[in-house]
Amino acid sequence: VLDNSQFIVYVLRSVGVIPDIWGNQWDDAVESMESAYYAMQGPLGLPCVSSYQSQYLNSLAKFKTLIDGASPIPVGKIDKARYIISILYGFDIGDPNAEVLAAQKINFEAWNERYFHLTQGCADQQEPSWGYQEPVLGEELLDVKVDKVLDGDTINVSSDNIDWPHGSSIKIRLLGINCPESSTKDYIIERISVPAPECKSPDAEFWNGTKALYDEISKEVTNFLGNVVTIKMDSADLFDKYKRVLGVVFKGTENINKKELSLGYAVVFFCESNKQVNNTEFLAAEKIAKDAIIGVWLTASGTTGVIHCISDPTACEIWLDGVNTLKKTVNSVYDLLSVPAGIHKIEFKKYINSVLNTCTVDNVNVVADKSVDAQCKLFPIGTIPTPTPGITPTPGPTPVPTKGIWHIGQATDPSGLILNAAKVYVDNVYIGGYTPEDLTFCNGCVCDTVIACGFGTHTVKVTKTGYNDWTITRTIADGSNFTDDPVLTLIGITPTPTPGTTPGPTSTPGVTPTPVPAKAIWHILQAVDPAGVILNVAKVYVDNIYVGHYTPEDLTFCDGCVCDTVVPCGFGSHEVKVTKPGYNDWSLRRTLIAGDEFSDAPVLTLIGATPTPGVTPTPTPGVTPTPTPGVTPTPAPLKGVWHINQAKDPAGTILNVALIYVDNIYVGHYTPEDLTFCDGCVCDTVIACGFGTHTVKVTKTGYNDWIGTRTVVAGSEFNDNPVLTLIGTTPTPTPGVTPTPGVTPTPVPTKGIWHILQAVDASGLILNVAKVYVDNVYVGHYTPEDITFCDGCVCDTVVPCGFGTHTVKVTKTGYNDWTMTKTIVAGSEFSDTPVLLKGFPVNISSNPGGATITVDNISVGIGRVKKTGNLIDRMMENLRQSKLKRK
Repeated sequence: VLDNSQFIVYVLRSVGVIPDIWGNQWDDAVESMESAYYAMQGPLGLPCVSSYQSQYLNSLAKFKTLIDGASPIPVGKIDKARYIISILYGFDIGDPNAEVLAAQKINFEAWNERYFHLTQGCADQQEPSWGYQEPVLGEELLDVKVDKVLDGDTINVSSDNIDWPHGSSIKIRLLGINCPESSTKDYIIERISVPAPECKSPDAEFWNGTKALYDEISKEVTNFLGNVVTIKMDSADLFDKYKRVLGVVFKGTENINKKELSLGYAVVFFCESNKQVNNTEFLAAEKIAKDAIIGVWLTASGTTGVIHCISDPTACEIWLDGVNTLKKTVNSVYDLLSVPAGIHKIEFKKYINSVLNTCTVDNVNVVADKSVDAQCKLFPIGTIPTPTPGITPTPGPTPVPTKGIWHIGQATDPSGLILNAAKVYVDNVYIGGYTPEDLTFCNGCVCDTVIACGFGTHTVKVTKTGYNDWTITRTIADGSNFTDDPVLTLIGITPTPTPGTTPGPTSTPGVTPTPVPAKAIWHILQAVDPAGVILNVAKVYVDNIYVGHYTPEDLTFCDGCVCDTVVPCGFGSHEVKVTKPGYNDWSLRRTLIAGDEFSDAPVLTLIGATPTPGVTPTPTPGVTPTPTPGVTPTPAPLKGVWHINQAKDPAGTILNVALIYVDNIYVGHYTPEDLTFCDGCVCDTVIACGFGTHTVKVTKTGYNDWIGTRTVVAGSEFNDNPVLTLIGTTPTPTPGVTPTPGVTPTPVPTKGIWHILQAVDASGLILNVAKVYVDNVYVGHYTPEDITFCDGCVCDTVVPCGFGTHTVKVTKTGYNDWTMTKTIVAGSEFSDTPVLLKGFPVNISSNPGGATITVDNISVGIGRVKKTGNLIDRMMENLRQSKLKRK
């Protein structure tokens, strides 16, 4: 309509039907309208509309005044114009008066309505000059048409009796009740039984619901509301902060708010006093459903809790009361939600080197609305593990075969040298892991959420750059148990088929191996101390830049290569450094050219011990490395180390998520943690950790703080075990640590904690450099991240983190964002693992253009109109020429 009306004005001007001054005003108004259109695409979904958009909309009001005051075009001129234009362009323009009026009516009303909807949730919106109209309520009673049920307590309605833009849909919030607010699998039900200002109560109750219930509520409420309802309101309490109209809905004489309570579709949610809500009647209606244990009360407070599963090692199957939950621990942890209150048994299982390892935690007491830990270390079945204090692992029973197992061992070369980062494929699909890998086959099994692994014949392929692929085919049946060790040969050497197996395509005679890509590989193996003890969390640096990983790590060098998107790794001379707090750094420089392959094992010595001079490494068989003289590791600067071990309670039970503070500043980590002190040292980029006297505090919600003070000098090394006691008991000082004199344990601050764990992909692989946003503001950190909420709290000096509802978003380039919304109150503690899925661009087009686009029921904007066809092309070219002449 916009483009057509602009063209009609142009042609009317061109034949002298309307004056240029009138046409210029029209063009100015239309251009403002177009500017407003595109400017308002960005803020979709944001809370407020900025002032410059309000100015655009005010220009539309001026445009409306202009059109309203314009005289109709005389009929004689219209007839003349129709004739001339039909000769020039070959079509009849119709009635210009009707076209112009249609343009102003459609556009102005559409923008008026759009502005209203964008500002509904805005506390400080810029009001346009034409004002904000409230509904005409008369006697606080309104008959309305139901447009849409958004959820059980919010509906969209319309009415000719409301002085808002014609056709606008008004949002009604049902008073005194609260329903599930999300269609996702897990949501929170919030109940407030005592009236609270702004609907925020420290005594609010929370519990989980189910998606099935949410779907049932939306469907049933839609059915019994029908098309027309009556809204009763209180003129003294008409709107909430989101500009939703507050009211009680009636269908005839039936109070729908109370009906939802009695059916278990809602719980009471009392805010400020409103004369339309009778608290006693609402509580009585709610009690009907509560006593019958229906609706929201099926999963209500007092019936379910959470088991926080912790396994050593990670990626273990979790069995609950003898049943496989089909869940695995990720980074050694997993939360089992909605577990019925009572005594349960947790069992962890995992095949390691072809042997089933298992452990059991008996008598796990699940308390309603609480989380309980279930932790144990796995041992090979049939062995007797050394008991852990407070935990009695029990070897699991021998499972009845209901599946087949194929153990793919560690890939090696023919000399037995381990080949790291060798990828595993099943039926030519990469499953996201390296060797060694245990593959499980059964009816309905899926290997690492990637490929169907049912019973039958399958081919496994193991690949590594510079080596011939290793392939093998087997037929898997119920109870099968195969073990194969992949041996990969350098390209140019014919691989030997595995005895007793069917060789895959790679070993077929007559196949010419693919040439080696032009690159070099440097394998940095697992860091160890001189005794061969593995050193975990040893960071890898290339040319003094941390590449975001620990040992072991494979580094690839080539023309244009970049190590982990951080540092250029082209051919030439490079230095690798491996560091760990409390140890001398290990470093080595090599010159890399195409075809090189090196393997080096970093050996780190404790500070104060003399590092062993570097030795020229032995080259990989079959590869001629560039000789490098022995390198002597650079002595590390003098420093002191304070090991803060895992926090526990007096019975020896591990306390997870215990926060560490140095000199009363949170360093961003939990126990266990190694703190390094030196001249110029900074603990986790947060606090100066130079030599001298420092105080470490360990805190956990519900426990007395543990505090220790030590004087750290060059060469110091301390080990302390924080023991935290429940509030109400007296903490015992740790031997060897000087407690702060006269300090009484500080009461736990009134705050809530939200633990955003390490981001992973769908297969459980860690995703580094995944950014964390709170309420759409980047807080300057990656996952994992702990976010603290309290009255007056600010997350990383960036965004207010007070109590209430907040949304956390985790992003990584190339992946879809992960978002989660929770309501935080004093004492809340949540843990969530962001799982990010690969994102792919989708090109959306429609005929006609300019359509509103929604993805998974969420509006993402309005598409631009793509103008095609000879007629429109001619119109727009004429319009362009007209504007050029004006300028």
